[in-house]
Amino acid sequence: MQVDEKVRADKWKATTSKLQRRVSELEAVVQELEEKNRELSDEVEFIKECHSKQGGDYDRRPKTYERLLD
Repeated sequence: MQVDEKVRADKWKATTSKLQRRVSELEAVVQELEEKNRELSDEVEFIKECHSKQGGDYDRRPKTYERLLD
């Protein structure tokens, strides 16, 4: 009985360790994606500012901008 419990506990620990590593990996990916999102948001704001400085009405933006913003 003790051997079965030890095997079960070892499997539990191994599985828990794998899950903790995976969570850490995914947290790193989330941070990278959040940073990329901030960069792209800044780029969109820059494009909006440039467009408005050129006297354009943002509601009449080219179709290519619509894909970027959606």
